Amino acid sequence: MTHRLQNRIAGSRYALPITMVYAIGIWFMGGLLQQQLWPQFILMLMTTLTMVELNNQHTLIRTYSRMLSCSYLVLSAAALPLFVHLDACIVQLCIALTYLFMFRAYQDKSAISSVFNAFFFIGVASIWFVQILFLIPIWWIILRYYVMGMGWRTFWASLLAVVTPYWFVGGYYVYRHDVDTLIHHFSSITDFAPLFDFQSISLLNLLTLCFICALGIIGMLNFLLNSSKDKIRIRLFFSSFMLMMAATIVFIILQPTHLPNLLPALIVSVSPLIGHYITFTGSRLSGITCLTLFIITLTITGYQLWIH
Repeated sequence: MTHRLQNRIAGSRYALPITMVYAIGIWFMGGLLQQQLWPQFILMLMTTLTMVELNNQHTLIRTYSRMLSCSYLVLSAAALPLFVHLDACIVQLCIALTYLFMFRAYQDKSAISSVFNAFFFIGVASIWFVQILFLIPIWWIILRYYVMGMGWRTFWASLLAVVTPYWFVGGYYVYRHDVDTLIHHFSSITDFAPLFDFQSISLLNLLTLCFICALGIIGMLNFLLNSSKDKIRIRLFFSSFMLMMAATIVFIILQPTHLPNLLPALIVSVSPLIGHYITFTGSRLSGITCLTLFIITLTITGYQLWIH
């Protein structure tokens, strides 16, 4: 009965609207009005629409299901205090948009515009979080081996795209005679905090990180065991999520000080994996697992709100 309820929820047309109401309620309780978090809230809504479009355009889930977007909303609500920071919201939206445009270049080495748009948003994210540039080689691996759209033209397009936002930013700082700020921005990429320094991370945020990583691993293992049921294209796209998830987790472990910006980005990669798991598993064990995960999510969310 439990797993049947799980599958009915996953395929329900009311799942996303109800989850959206839940997420909006969490934002109101988390200080949307008191702290005037309207820019962050709007960015969250834009990321939600991007996740919906990501699933619609690329058919990541082979049946009707909004679990990809619902998973994103629930996980973001569980990490709500991190979204008080505007830069975290911008980085998350840019990562979602990068996936959206990157997958459009599937098996098309002439898809210069799609690749340019994908890497353009990485460049935009780097304006607020310059260390995101360390993940560019991972995006190149995804483009080459999973999207299969890497060619010389798309490679140079990716480099040009990352630099493009700085043409505007650089011009602004030159106009204000404040080039030192731009220089400091790029030089800060070499400022490394002590490795594995989790002392600066609160216990609750650390538990939230561990929980989201556990969700990603559960979703990844389930997909790998059942990937034969999906098309090759979908397997490659989900391999992209897995690779970026692993790279982001390693990044966080090495430099925990960047958790506020990296955890929202991690949620974008984990959401499709756990959404796929909830939609297609149907055993009694998976039903109990989903119920347990839901209770843990509510507990973390409630505790985050209480502390926040």
